[in-house]
Amino acid sequence: MPRAIQIEPEEKPTKVSKVDAVLCADLHLRDDVPECRTDDFQAAQWRKVRFISMLCEKHNCPLVVAGDVFHHWKPSPGLLAKTIAEFPEDVLFIPGQHDLPQHSMELYDKSGCAVLERTPWWRQLRSTGIKVDVLNFAGFPFGGADNFSKLIVGDADMLVLHLMVWYRVVPFPDCTADSATALLRKIKGPKLILTGDNHQPFVVRENGRLLVNPGSMMRTTVAQIDYRPRVYLWDAEGNEVEAVYLPIEEGVVSRERADAEVAREGRVEAFVKRLQEDVESGLDYKKAVERELGASKAGKSLRELVWKLMEE
Repeated sequence: MPRAIQIEPEEKPTKVSKVDAVLCADLHLRDDVPECRTDDFQAAQWRKVRFISMLCEKHNCPLVVAGDVFHHWKPSPGLLAKTIAEFPEDVLFIPGQHDLPQHSMELYDKSGCAVLERTPWWRQLRSTGIKVDVLNFAGFPFGGADNFSKLIVGDADMLVLHLMVWYRVVPFPDCTADSATALLRKIKGPKLILTGDNHQPFVVRENGRLLVNPGSMMRTTVAQIDYRPRVYLWDAEGNEVEAVYLPIEEGVVSRERADAEVAREGRVEAFVKRLQEDVESGLDYKKAVERELGASKAGKSLRELVWKLMEE
């Protein structure tokens, strides 16, 4: 039985006196289980959601989500129903790329987030903003705020974006994304910018303004073995945030399972390459799939998964 990790306090923990919103990003709600997890991943996922919901209820404030509510834009009906049931009654959000078919807002109405928005509790943030008491929350979906020189957010107290931003460590080679400090200097006005997409958490302060990147809610890769998921409480008047760590368990991220996932991805890549060669040679696409499935001696579950994906 995994035991709960005892979280040590930060070196200089910040405590807020009033909470106007709970901030998070990159929830990636899903029905399946990442290869690296050895625990009951679904139970862990919803335990964190309930923890976040209780924070909102305790402080009587909205939850603000900076994109990637779902891991896939087309969540199952069961996942949608569970999401509606478990989250607090006031959620302000923007869609991330995982929430959008083909990563395109033009196809947003086909997505699970579009269903959530039809409920009274989930409200998508836009440039015009949403008022909560005296505070104005504005946001742009993934790909909706690429030209910062033309970005107009009015009198927003908080701006919510889903785009890659980093602090101190460039996330990958040839990265052209702005650093947190560069983004704060490009976007004037809002005293807090909340970002999602980068699964590493950080808070950057500059001239009384904040950029908060909460990181992901779940540990889904072996690289996150030592990761501590968190949300942030925001005090708008003092413009300060306090990190609240989510409940996690020790020993539930397996390096061995992650290695097996890498090996499986290699096999899948080889399968796709052979399939492309078949199609390029003139073989009918569905016949090519059937031929490769037969050649690989795929089991029933794999065959069902392949045909299901082809139908989406």
